[in-house]
Amino acid sequence: MLVLSRKEGESLVIGDQISITILSVEAGGQVNIGVSAPREVLVLRSELQKAATVNQDAAGTASPLLVAKLASGLSPREPVSPTPPPEQTPGPGYTGPAGVFVPLFFRRRAEAKCPQC
Repeated sequence: MLVLSRKEGESLVIGDQISITILSVEAGGQVNIGVSAPREVLVLRSELQKAATVNQDAAGTASPLLVAKLASGLSPREPVSPTPPPEQTPGPGYTGPAGVFVPLFFRRRAEAKCPQC
């Protein structure tokens, strides 16, 4: 392992395309690091990479017997045909211009504003 000392604002370069910059050093000793790398380069914190490996290992260790037992507990589903929506019957009102239904509430409001209409 190569060990380097860097101060805030200083960088180091890996290859031609990866740059690591020390952004700040907090009072508690936490160091904020900026990584500049191409999109095709995967950059992960080590604990995330370890967790992903553990999850992949755990997913691959399920016994075929357990998988079969779980699958047998599932009931087959019948395909469901879509049901048409219930018929909507308009409430009190009238059919306005262009065949548009106007509820009675809106008709009364319009008449209150314009009694000649």
